[in-house]
Amino acid sequence: MQSVSEFFTFASLLALGSASVGALVVTNTLRKVFGWNPISVCFLISLLICFIGAYQVKKLTEVTDLLIAFINSCLLFCTTTGMQEFSGAAAANNPGGTSTTHGRKSVSVTNSWLR
Repeated sequence: MQSVSEFFTFASLLALGSASVGALVVTNTLRKVFGWNPISVCFLISLLICFIGAYQVKKLTEVTDLLIAFINSCLLFCTTTGMQEFSGAAAANNPGGTSTTHGRKSVSVTNSWLR
């Protein structure tokens, strides 16, 4: 068994960032093109990215490997959802005290997934 000398490395942070941006871009593309529910699509994309990545490096040989790939998927999903929430809040320019309509309106890519 190999000992762990660092919890986070530069390479692991780059990998998480790349996977997060990839999941964000794919989810927003599918949302705009097909009108799919972004929360469930984002989770499925996160699962695919993590399990395919683990399969590529031949790390799906034990039950614990499957559990770690699933936990990584959850981490990727939460990171991507947070990125979407941040970009949606940054793009929204709603001054206080104004009224908004509650009818069906077009959805922008920068809108939050959770609202």
